[in-house]
Amino acid sequence: MELSGQTCLITGAGRGLGLAMATEFARAGARVILACRTPADAVAAVRSRVPEASLEEARVDLARLGSLRELKADILVNNAAVVSDSAEHTVTVNLLAPFLMSRLVPARMVVNVAAANHRQVPDLEAPVPEGRQETYRHTKAVLISLTMELARRTPVLANAFCPGVMATRLLDEFRGVPDDGSAASPRASALVAVDLARSGETGRYLEGGQDVPPSPAAADPEVAARLWEHWSRRAGLSA
Repeated sequence: MELSGQTCLITGAGRGLGLAMATEFARAGARVILACRTPADAVAAVRSRVPEASLEEARVDLARLGSLRELKADILVNNAAVVSDSAEHTVTVNLLAPFLMSRLVPARMVVNVAAANHRQVPDLEAPVPEGRQETYRHTKAVLISLTMELARRTPVLANAFCPGVMATRLLDEFRGVPDDGSAASPRASALVAVDLARSGETGRYLEGGQDVPPSPAAADPEVAARLWEHWSRRAGLSA
């Protein structure tokens, strides 16, 4: 699917994977809206790499859900994520915000950035656990489940992928995860997102650039249907 002339909105576009995706979508010919807290800096960084890029700023605070309702795009990439001491903040940024945006932004394609460690979450309907890494894993597992349910329930092309371990600030925020030099470049994962947007397919989950099934819990459609109802209520939306 040709990306030229398409508008792509990327959250968390100010650094790391988000900035790399903004660069690669711009290079592919898309008009890119960079949604982050310092969009002017992000725009300048992309333009330094792709001088002819069509770029727009969107100052977005994903902790304030009301700021998300006016955004518009053909392709929505929910990339922003945090590893926070506050479970509520992590849930808001990593789960509620992308779920709300996926429901409200009139996009034909949604790409959600997930995490392979969602496989360590056996029960997606359990209360969100405390602990930085535990909360992060739980939100990513539920997000994958909701992505698959979005693909089943709506005409939106909805997919998710794990970018792998990358040399970004988010890696630094994971306590106990050393950067031993093996972390991948964000650009390779950014190209996976571009390929997903071009695919015209839905209901896919990728790790290492390859289609793989998500965890049994995240792949369970009955669980996903209940999660959809629950998180719709949490987001103030009708199911």
